[in-house]
Amino acid sequence: MSRKGFIKVQRIDAVARETTIAEAEGIISELWDDMNNYKSDMSLYPDIFLCVGGRIMDYSSMPSKENITNVIATELDEFLPTDRAIIIAAKNGL
Repeated sequence: MSRKGFIKVQRIDAVARETTIAEAEGIISELWDDMNNYKSDMSLYPDIFLCVGGRIMDYSSMPSKENITNVIATELDEFLPTDRAIIIAAKNGL
């Protein structure tokens, strides 16, 4: 939800965790593993959203955990390690 109260993302089968910027990468890694959806011979990766302040950063459709952690690490440089964040991971299905 934005600061004005508009719902920007709505998902089912999701998990949200409150954390700090310093702990965000570890939480994202845990949620990535927990929310990974295995179907037959394929793996459907979760969509990850990071909320800091009034910003919602969308990392859905990332091809690997390494990609998402690299992108997030560079984007979180502008925040203090003690800043609060909410991480949302949503399962994907067919």
